[in-house]
Amino acid sequence: MSKVSFRDLFDADLLAKDEADKQKREQRTVRGDLFIREKLSIDVASIELAVVCFMSLSCASCIDLLPQLPAFADHFEGTFILVSSGTEEENNELASHFGFSFAVITMSKEERLRKYGSSTTPYAYFLEDGYVMNAAVVDSIPELHALIGRVEETNEV
Repeated sequence: MSKVSFRDLFDADLLAKDEADKQKREQRTVRGDLFIREKLSIDVASIELAVVCFMSLSCASCIDLLPQLPAFADHFEGTFILVSSGTEEENNELASHFGFSFAVITMSKEERLRKYGSSTTPYAYFLEDGYVMNAAVVDSIPELHALIGRVEETNEV
């Protein structure tokens, strides 16, 4: 009696297609790539410097970062854009509660994964004229500063 692997029980073509779809979704953006895989409601290609930060309201690191974002955005010399998994109503409440002066775009986790391949949050892109200069998981304000190439000597923004 020969051993049959669990994988052999499935259609090889279907598995190959699923794997190709997964790799396409998870395709990482590389420095110098044009950011726009799918356009946001804000045209980032027309902005000289921008940080686009993807957050999920079910992510503890994201929640911890939210109250610190206004100070970062106020000191950032470009445009800060938050893309949140919250509903429109939740995002409006967050913006009001924390005093966000920057744009908050509503996008579901599924849509974010499909359009940008970003399965981890908080994840941010540093863009120059719509081109990716850097991209990384950003669990703290110092990591956001590192993303844009600025190192702070204190923990303050």
